[in-house]
Amino acid sequence: MSLTVNKKVKGKTLILKVKGVLDISTVHVIASYLKEIDHIETLIFDLSDLELIDSTGIGTILNAIYLSQEKHISN
Repeated sequence: MSLTVNKKVKGKTLILKVKGVLDISTVHVIASYLKEIDHIETLIFDLSDLELIDSTGIGTILNAIYLSQEKHISN
């Protein structure tokens, strides 16, 4: 199973375009990008090319939302 993330920064907006399978074997990829959100105001996940997401992947997206709220980042 594979996951690719294309990162695009526009001003203070971080866009993460996720493609492939987001499951227990690939959530670490998303986690590594979430370490880079200190200086942004908006975080956007583009999941239009996501083929599959399991409960672990959903948990990772929820963690990103919670982290964004802690850092006062719009999503």
